[in-house]
Amino acid sequence: MNRIQAILRQVDLENHSSKNWERIHEAPQCGCYYCTQVFSSSEVNDFEETETGEKGAVCPYCGRKTLVTPDMIVAGVPFSAETMRGISEAICELEIRHTRLSDMFKKDKWAYGHWHDYVIEFWAEKALKPISQYIELCVERKLIPVEEFSAESLNSITGEIADRHLQQYVAEGTDNSFVPLMEAEIQRTILRKALKYQE
Repeated sequence: MNRIQAILRQVDLENHSSKNWERIHEAPQCGCYYCTQVFSSSEVNDFEETETGEKGAVCPYCGRKTLVTPDMIVAGVPFSAETMRGISEAICELEIRHTRLSDMFKKDKWAYGHWHDYVIEFWAEKALKPISQYIELCVERKLIPVEEFSAESLNSITGEIADRHLQQYVAEGTDNSFVPLMEAEIQRTILRKALKYQE
């Protein structure tokens, strides 16, 4: 069982998202695994129609057809923003491991933008977790300047590194191992920056 199967009963999300209009409105709540919001189904007012006339519900917050309902979640897993985030991360991880995304990115600019956001938001942020406590402690003890290690500053550093790795991956069409390399560079860059202030 892969990570996404541990969260979702129905894993064919692409097929589901193209014809889920009625299912969404039969449920009291729904969630978006792109923007990770959870909200009342009554907020969903827009849809996209397929060539066969089926309707796919559109998220009112991000405008994407990435909505799921509580009955799609495995028993015991809470229907929450954290679970939506887990679905997003699992999809990203699955695609990066098993798909030659570089080929798809070259053909589809929307796909590139879509996965670029995932890489920046989820993988780059994930890279910060192992060193976040150390950085917070250094800031608290005034060993490093707060402004240089604010969330905005760290996001700028991670975003720049992640963007460079993703562009290189697409340009060279190499294997899908850029994520651990990207994570390692993010951690190394931020730790070196922190240590310079303590020399």
